[in-house]
Amino acid sequence: MTYEIDWEPPAVDLPARYLMDDPEGLSAVLATIDSLAEDPRPDSPFSLGATGMLRLPAGKYRVVYQIDEAMRTVSVMHVGRGA
Repeated sequence: MTYEIDWEPPAVDLPARYLMDDPEGLSAVLATIDSLAEDPRPDSPFSLGATGMLRLPAGKYRVVYQIDEAMRTVSVMHVGRGA
């Protein structure tokens, strides 16, 4: 069953800034986020403790998101450059 991807406002602004610097990296991030609609728990997410949020690497970037099973949504909370 497919999940709906929901972008939180702060997560929308950050990728827009990266578009100028790294369009290929941004494309990889967006592809990773799109894949969460089919599989919100791929093999590589890292749990951020009791917050219920997950961090997923996407190339040199990271995506922080939360899954709502009842609503069948994946909320993208943050997109940033990895360490």
